[in-house]
Amino acid sequence: SGSSAQNIAQDLSGNLYVTDSSGRLLKSTFNANAPSAATAYSASAVVGSISGLSAANARLSYDPTTLYCATGCLVTMINTNTVDWISPSTAAVVKTLSLSTSLSTGGDIVVVPTASNDETLYVVQGTTLYTINASSGSVSAGVSLSGPSNSLTGLAYIPNGDLVACEQI
Repeated sequence: SGSSAQNIAQDLSGNLYVTDSSGRLLKSTFNANAPSAATAYSASAVVGSISGLSAANARLSYDPTTLYCATGCLVTMINTNTVDWISPSTAAVVKTLSLSTSLSTGGDIVVVPTASNDETLYVVQGTTLYTINASSGSVSAGVSLSGPSNSLTGLAYIPNGDLVACEQI
């Protein structure tokens, strides 16, 4: 897009979503029948602007549940104490969650479905992992992760139930 990308998330169909430094949401559509991996993604198209998204925000995740969006939502921290669910088709905010404790907007966030109508958010910040109740906004006391020597900047949930984080090197 020629803009400074902030973060990336992928939906269950393989489409990529990127936020940029001006608060826009961009989408690159995945084509599983493309002749090569190099042509599997379309050029990024602007979906829209996310209201209130800070240029410094570096968190974006995909919520695979259909609690707030028919095909799943994108999730981002708008500021240090607010998490928003974003429509991937319009960039509109469809749910706002106020957190009980402020967290830095650095690091990453991931959504993990925990029941048919519930989910838990995890945030990695520095070398600390926080758990957020997605209904109440209650933030657990952070758990210090042993091993990393620098800040953890990426977080993902994998199908076996584990969380995986990337260390900034």
